[in-house]
Amino acid sequence: MTPKTTKQQIEIAGVKILLTQKRIRNLHLRICSPDGEVRVSAPLLYSFAQVREFVLQKIEWIKKGQNQIRNLLDEGKIRMPSKFVSGEGHYFFGEKFRLEVIKNSSKNEVMLSLSKHDLQGPKSPFDKLRVTSSLDENVIKLHVKGQSNFKQREKLLDDFYRKNLKEIIPQLIAKYEEKMNVKVAEFGVKKMKTRWGTCNVRARRIWLSLELAKKSIKHLESTVVHEMVHLLERKHSKRFYNLMDQFMPEWRNLEAKAID
Repeated sequence: MTPKTTKQQIEIAGVKILLTQKRIRNLHLRICSPDGEVRVSAPLLYSFAQVREFVLQKIEWIKKGQNQIRNLLDEGKIRMPSKFVSGEGHYFFGEKFRLEVIKNSSKNEVMLSLSKHDLQGPKSPFDKLRVTSSLDENVIKLHVKGQSNFKQREKLLDDFYRKNLKEIIPQLIAKYEEKMNVKVAEFGVKKMKTRWGTCNVRARRIWLSLELAKKSIKHLESTVVHEMVHLLERKHSKRFYNLMDQFMPEWRNLEAKAID
């Protein structure tokens, strides 16, 4: 009995490929971001020779696509999924840090080792943190009990991000409550997949993305202003954007940088 699906790693013209054969009629090829992996789906009865011929016809396109992805990685426009291991790059308020995992520590703790920082905002996020100096680079030191696993390390860093956001956001809200003559009843921080923030106008409550801890404080400030402007104008109307220009004239440049 022929299996419904088979998977195997193959190599053609120096390109590693994940080949999946299943009950389909045509060949399909795609290059996956952010790692540039090439995946080919083929009908079950196709031979290796048929798959090879198909790939060779597209080999220049494949290599060009992989080079483009590598360039985007080098420019920081796309990032590899975090594994929370030593040597990875992580961002904190717009600054890049190298992650250093320190196992078998007495307690779970995040510390920063800074080479320099020039963050702009109502208050430096480093003021209340345990900070040491480093001549060459910024380092996030993740002290963990025992060996720890992926989820535990992820949670420790997420909690660190959330704590620092919750220390800075109230200052930003207070600053713009006075300027806008509005009142935010409540705010929260949570993981969001597709948004920087949301606003419940009726409850006067705003939610902000945990990912904002990785962006510059100016971008965080722009997002807070964006959600607070919804308290004056619910929709993204011409009036809304006029209010954004009034309270945060540089918001367009900040959004463009966040996309980059």
